[in-house]
Amino acid sequence: MSRGTQNGKPLGEEEKVNNERIWRLLFLSRRSRRKKIEYDYRRRSHLLIINDVPAGVCRQCGEKYFKAQTLKRLEHVFHNIFDRHHEPDHVLEIPAVSF
Repeated sequence: MSRGTQNGKPLGEEEKVNNERIWRLLFLSRRSRRKKIEYDYRRRSHLLIINDVPAGVCRQCGEKYFKAQTLKRLEHVFHNIFDRHHEPDHVLEIPAVSF
């Protein structure tokens, strides 16, 4: 949902508490449900598929929402694979075509 900033400025403690309240209102409501999803992380010319990512998923439209700590972990995993050259669990071969 948030990356810990608002209008480019770090969130203070009050904003963090409000952010958590908004998360709970949105995702503990009847309109969404907690679910583990497959997340496609695209950055630069890289694609990383991350399985079992916790998310709030809107029951009506399917929009996905993430806690700030989840987004930070996704970035950490991406950088470990592509910048620090850690080995992924497995590698997929993906066909690509031009339209």
